[in-house]
Amino acid sequence: MLQRYERFRWRRGVLMILLWLMAAACQPVLSETIRGQADTAFPPGELHADPEKYIGKIILLGGTVVRVTNESTRSVLELLERPLGSRLEPEAGDVTLGRALIVFDKTLDDQIFYQGRKVTLAAEIVGRETRPLDETTYTYPLLKVREYHLWPVAAEGYSSDPQFHIGIGIFHGF
Repeated sequence: MLQRYERFRWRRGVLMILLWLMAAACQPVLSETIRGQADTAFPPGELHADPEKYIGKIILLGGTVVRVTNESTRSVLELLERPLGSRLEPEAGDVTLGRALIVFDKTLDDQIFYQGRKVTLAAEIVGRETRPLDETTYTYPLLKVREYHLWPVAAEGYSSDPQFHIGIGIFHGF
C-alpha cells in the first residue's frame, strides 16, 4: 500500500511541474502593472479613425517594424500593426490594422529593431502625424512607448511554432 502511495505522489509531483511549466509558457510578455493601466477593450480600428479623441489613453498593440528613424534625443519606430494573439504576440498573416508611429525617449539600434521584427507595446496615445508614404501622404497615430517586448528571432530555417514530425529517426546531412 505504501509503495502505491509513493508512485501516486511521484506522478502527482511530475504532473504539477508540467502544469506549472505550461502556465509559465502562457504568461503575457508585458508587466501586470502596465496591463492594468492599459485599456484592453480598446477597439483597434478606433486608433486609426480618430487618435486625437483618445489622447492620454494607454493601449496594447503590436506588429512588425517597418523602419526606425533616430533623431537627436529620440527614436521613432514605424509599426505595421497586426492583431495580437493570446500571449500578446503579433499574429502572422496578411491581416494588418494600419501603421502607427511609436516614440521612444532613447535611440534604438536599427540592427535590433529591423524591418520585419515582431514587437508588442504598451503605449500612450499622444496624437497624429502626417508623413509621406511612397507617392501619397499617410496620417499615422502617434504614440509614446511605456513598455515593449521584442520577440525572439527564430534561427534561420527554424520556426518558433510548435511542430510535429513522424519518422524513423535517421537523417543524413553534409
